[in-house]
Formats: sequence, C-alpha cells, structure tokens
Amino acid sequence: MSEPIETSKKKISIEHAQPEDLAAMEKICELTVDQGIEPKPSRNFLQFVPAIWLTPYMTLGTAASGIASDATSGTTPDTRTICLVARLREKGSAESSVIGYCISALNAHEFETSVAQNWYPQLRAQYQSRVGEFTASDKGTWRIIAHPEPVEEAWLGKYPAETHINILANGRGLGVGRHLLETMSTELRVAGIPGFYLGTAPLNVKAHRFYEHMGYELIAQEEGGGPVYGVVLGLSGLSAGR
Repeated sequence: MSEPIETSKKKISIEHAQPEDLAAMEKICELTVDQGIEPKPSRNFLQFVPAIWLTPYMTLGTAASGIASDATSGTTPDTRTICLVARLREKGSAESSVIGYCISALNAHEFETSVAQNWYPQLRAQYQSRVGEFTASDKGTWRIIAHPEPVEEAWLGKYPAETHINILANGRGLGVGRHLLETMSTELRVAGIPGFYLGTAPLNVKAHRFYEHMGYELIAQEEGGGPVYGVVLGLSGLSAGR
C-alpha cells in the first residue's frame, strides 16, 4: 500500500476494503453518481447505481489471488476483483470513515458475464413489478439490469481490467484519487494485468481533466456517454497471473 496522506489534523490511508465497508461504499456511489450534472436528475431507485457499478465487485468477485470455479459449466471464469478504500482518521481519534474507493475487475469480459448470469436475475425478480415507479434516470440504469450486454470492446486486449473510482467531496484536493489509482495500478501490475480502463460521465469535466493530467489515454468516446480512458501497466520483471 502507498504511504498515507497526512495533514495537521487528519490521516488518510489506502487499504483493502472489508465486508463491513460495503454500506459506506454504496453510499459514496449514490452520492457521487451525478457529478457535474445540474440540476440533479430525479431517481426513485438510487440503489440501482451501486447494484451495477459497485456491489457485485464486493460480493461476487473473488480476491485477486484466486479464481472462482463455475461448477455448472465446468469452467473457471476469471471473476477476480481488487477493492480499495481511502480511510480517513482524525488525529487523536480512534474513529475512521471511508471517504472514497477504487475497484477493479481484472477480466472485465468474464466478470461482467458472471454478473449478468448470477447477479442481475435476482434484481429483476425483486424490482420487475415496480417498473411503473421508475423515473427516466431509473429506466436508464434498469436497462442495464434488464438487458445486460457483454463487455466486448476492442480495447480489452490492451486494457482487460475495468476500474471505477468515487471520492466524497471532503476527500478531493488531497491527493486521494491519485493515491487510490496508483495503488490500484501497482496491485494490477503485480497480478499480471497489462492495463485497465475507466469510463466517465459526459459532464464530469473535472474527472476528464484529472485523468488527462495523470497521462491516461483517451481510448473511446461512448455514444451518449463520456470519455473512456485507458492505462497501460508495465509488467517488466513480474510474472503474469491469469
């Protein structure tokens, strides 16, 4: 892990997420989903957002050191994930809080296929009867749950890992984003992953500028979505994992 960020009053450390961090991470996901958009869109089912872009990484994913076995098909899909949190501790206090996270699926294609087969069906069963309550924004997220599409982008050979990062306002401007991404890069590199990609919301201009400042490559501009950035990781001297 990277060295902690310290100020006169606080210390922020990058750590592996624990199961008990999930609720705080889901809240961060909900609070940051519509960054850059004003006025904020109406959502009656905000829980769909972490259900797509966070929770399965913590609950379906296997630790980066292992690969889950699919007993029904006899294959071993690569569902490895790495989940990191930025943990804030006020100096002189034993209390801590999660103010940001960064998560990666090491093989985006196989992980998202597993999510479509093993995660979304239960969400469809739970919420199908309530589609009449959906706002326009809810319908957008529901479409992903109801009709998941395989991840087959052309860039997966070069950038096979899918990464997401979200940080609360009180963690911005302190280097938290950089520390999370640098730590994630190191862990992916050790796991033998040659590169990762991350998407952005179309109006989140600050995020676009941050990734460009980090030297990330613009690899796609999704129709109706925001820029997608890719990062090549040097694997020299490291043995590649699966």
